[in-house]
Amino acid sequence: MSPFAHHFRPYRTMHSDLRAGRFALIALMAGGVAVGCIDPKSPLLTKSAEGCDEFVAGADVDSNLAVDPNVRSFMQAASDFTRNGEAIKADTLTACANIAKDLGAPDTWSTIEDSGDAISNNQGTGACDSAGSLIEQAFIDAGTVNATVAIAVSRGECHLDFEEQKRCDAECTLNESCDPGSVETRCEPGALSVVCEGTCNAGAYCVGTAEAPSSCKGHCQAECEGECKGECIGEAGSATTDNPNCRGKCSASCHGSCRGKSKVEGSTGISCGAHVRCTGGCTGTFSEPTCTTTYKPPKCNIDVDCHAACSARVTENAVCDPTRVQVFADVNATPQMKAIVDTLNTNFPSLFTSAEAKGKLLLDAAQRLGDTGASLQTRIEDLDGKSLACLGKASTTVGQTIGSVNISVKASVQVTLSATEHAQ
Repeated sequence: MSPFAHHFRPYRTMHSDLRAGRFALIALMAGGVAVGCIDPKSPLLTKSAEGCDEFVAGADVDSNLAVDPNVRSFMQAASDFTRNGEAIKADTLTACANIAKDLGAPDTWSTIEDSGDAISNNQGTGACDSAGSLIEQAFIDAGTVNATVAIAVSRGECHLDFEEQKRCDAECTLNESCDPGSVETRCEPGALSVVCEGTCNAGAYCVGTAEAPSSCKGHCQAECEGECKGECIGEAGSATTDNPNCRGKCSASCHGSCRGKSKVEGSTGISCGAHVRCTGGCTGTFSEPTCTTTYKPPKCNIDVDCHAACSARVTENAVCDPTRVQVFADVNATPQMKAIVDTLNTNFPSLFTSAEAKGKLLLDAAQRLGDTGASLQTRIEDLDGKSLACLGKASTTVGQTIGSVNISVKASVQVTLSATEHAQ
């Protein structure tokens, strides 16, 4: 095991239990269809041996494929899940390889055939192993010369397409009609994101961007421009306290503008600004509502298995805003500091997206797929041979993809921690 991997064992142990529970649950159904409860003489076992060449991971499933409708929904969700899982894996490998090469590491990963091992492995030769070790050493070196380094990370929000959710509802309804409700009624209040023309409530978040900073009266996750109550780390790594003209990372409360997500403090709320989203509570008129987590089921009679698989597809295909990362440091403090600042600003957003935003949504989708697969297996005698074969192939693919997502998420967390644990 690499020294880098060993260093982060406490974090993985503490923070991965919930995810590991999900992985274990899905793994129960991911190895293929359970056949222990089927009569050995059942023709299903013979027919299922015909295979399911029609299922291609990452591709659309033929809507006319002659299999059980719920199996077909599960197949499409599994296909989308695989496509998105492979995208996260590719993004993670690219970001880590770029960081490692930018910091002068020899390429020890390109010749590794297994793409998961190319990201991270017990020998420490994966791209993320190299990137994490070099980042950690660079920050240790900065500490020896008392250089101040701050990293501001504003996580991008993910938004689920309600029109796609409504199509999902219609596909799975057991009635002639189904009222899908609205974004507001189907989304948990704390996850509702809107362009707020009124007041963004205390405890909610204004979601500014580099192009459209938000008004800020609270903790700013990104660059604060205005009065900083607490320590302000400027672009050159300069540190000041209670700076009325801060332009950098503010350790406490920022009163001014924020080029990222900021939590509204106090009791009166705040106007986030023109064209700026508010997430978690808006008083007054608003527009463009979206949901940042999964939608609640509609209030109508639906096929539960169909809806779980279909909603997994909606979750997997969410559109995520880019994460904004800014490193504030004196680039002349150490020989490696300019390279560190440049490569983290460029490549860290992909790793934070993999570790948190998109990665979390995919794990939620995996949970839904696990529930659907387990439910379908309870009525296995009702499935014809083709449906059985396709269920087995799609389930196996989901299990394999979960392994990829697991590796990518853990590696992304490790690398981002290598910097954030040592920065302000």
